[in-house]
Amino acid sequence: MGTWLAVLTAMQRPDRVAGIIGIASAPDYTALLRRQIGCHKAWVRELDEKGYVDLPTVYDRRGYYRIHRELIDEGDAHLLLDKTKDVALPDGIPIRLIHGLDDEDISSQYSRRLAERLSCSGNPNVRLELIEKGDHRLSSPEHLQKIHDILDEVVKDVCNSSYS
Repeated sequence: MGTWLAVLTAMQRPDRVAGIIGIASAPDYTALLRRQIGCHKAWVRELDEKGYVDLPTVYDRRGYYRIHRELIDEGDAHLLLDKTKDVALPDGIPIRLIHGLDDEDISSQYSRRLAERLSCSGNPNVRLELIEKGDHRLSSPEHLQKIHDILDEVVKDVCNSSYS
């Protein structure tokens, strides 16, 4: 959800954001959570009764993420992939979306759709980097080097630009 938050921040505080690098972007992730929870009666019941649901994950030592109803409801007000909503970002800021093609947690389609949405909103400086054999974490030395190279590119772009 970090890329989603970065884009929302850039929309609200354009004077404070000079570029965005997103890894395994999950825009509108709360809408996906709502659908996933809706497919399991026990999860729906837990959310209704407790106001939260514990969703299994391998990324937390507890083995679950606690998802509160407030998070899901608040997310509805900030959906980006809805084409009726204006996505106004600072003109031409570099946006790089990096996603592993073997990501089993968040489909690369999310990054693809976000890149298209941002490009269609008038930013010519949006690039999508799809990493072959890259999983959700992109933590191999080769993947980290690729991320480093993209970061260097964005920093140089920002330093040589008039929009920063």
